[in-house]
Formats: sequence, structure tokens, C-alpha cells
Amino acid sequence: MLSSTAPKLAAPIDVFRSADRSKYMRAVTDTLILTGAFSWLDENRPDPRVLTGGRLLPVERHRAVAELDAETPTVVGSVPTPGYLGKLTGSAETWYERLAAPPMDLALVGTSKWLREDLDALIGNSNEDGGDRTPLSAYVLPYGERVGTWSTPVIPSARLSEGEALPESCTTAILDRYGAFKYLNDITVPIVVCVVDRSIADESDADTIIEARLSNSRPISVVADLHWTPPGAVEALGFTVSL
Repeated sequence: MLSSTAPKLAAPIDVFRSADRSKYMRAVTDTLILTGAFSWLDENRPDPRVLTGGRLLPVERHRAVAELDAETPTVVGSVPTPGYLGKLTGSAETWYERLAAPPMDLALVGTSKWLREDLDALIGNSNEDGGDRTPLSAYVLPYGERVGTWSTPVIPSARLSEGEALPESCTTAILDRYGAFKYLNDITVPIVVCVVDRSIADESDADTIIEARLSNSRPISVVADLHWTPPGAVEALGFTVSL
């Protein structure tokens, strides 16, 4: 959501004009995300109105609209605030477009319950009293029931053992703890991030990653090559491997 290029969408009125009843859409207003079937557009009035996602609203209230590739149930969600990170990265300027057509390039793999708890963490600027506190989920947009927009599947590790593959559009996978690390060599997306909990005495997590690093890999500098300086108490190493 934050680092990807903002989607280039046609004006809402043009998207509605080109649609028919077989289309499914995601429409974003100042406060709502409307996902579902397109019904009709009425331009025979001074203030054109559209019925999509189960809501009848003036066209002018829509900030961004995108057609969906597949049938989807009708869901009405709330627009999350772009918050501190949205402003810091500049993505707040195209926030509605990003919510209407988010990138589908990330997957989270691990224990679903723990991952979703982590996504409830609030992100903000500690130097700003009363500043925005935005859930991490607003930047990740995890799949879920009754959500208006989604971007990232949260995949239980066990499903990989059952043969479930990551989405074809996925370019990055985050593996959380050993249950996910076991499948490190089976994941072929370009970028894999492993999150290791070093507070646990069991070294299996780290051993799996070190084995991968020693097998036909090339080390890279997290600071020089990835332009990221790990915060205190965080240990990071990077390497490339042949697929």
C-alpha cells in the first residue's frame, strides 16, 4: 500500500458509464468503501446518482472507483485514515485510489491468530501528542470476511503443507516463526522476509535460515543495498539465493 505506485484510475463517472449489471466494483467515498455489484447510473437529473455496492449515492461523492475481476459479495466498509505513515510516504495524496485498487503483491504466512493480532497494532508518531494512530491492518489490508477492500492473504503455515500456493501476483512473502520457515525452500517469490523470535530458546528458526544462507547464496548489506537501518535490539541479515 505505501511503497507501490498509485494506480491510475479513470474518473468515477467514466467508470460508471462504461459498466453494466455484470460488473462488480469497489467504490470509495470520503468515509465508505462500497464493494459489490454495479446496478445502474442515472444521469437524467441535475445531480447524477449511482447504485453500486448496495448504496444509492450522488456520483460526485465518489473519490475513486475500480472494476473487480471476480464476483464478490456486497460489503460496506469504512475508509481508514492514512495516518502517520501515509503522510510520511506521500501515499495519503492518493489514498482513495490505493483503497479502491490496492496492490496484490504481499502474503503473510504463519499462525493466523498471531498475525491478525499483530495487525491490530497502532502506528503513529510518538512525538505528536494526540496524533493519528492507525492500525497496521490499514496498510496491509488483510483478506477477511466482510471487509470492503483487501490486498494481503493471511495464510496459515499448515496450508502450505497441503499444497496451497501463494497468489501469482505475490512478489513478497513474510514468514512468521518456525511453522512458516519450514517451507522457506518451497517458496519461490522474489522477496522473502523471515521474522525470528530470538526470545525463544529453541534455535530451530535461526538454523533454518542460516542453512539457506549457506546454500548457494550471496550476502547483501541491509543498510547499503536495502537502505534500511535496523532499530535497536533488532538483528537483520540479508542474502540472495538461486531459484
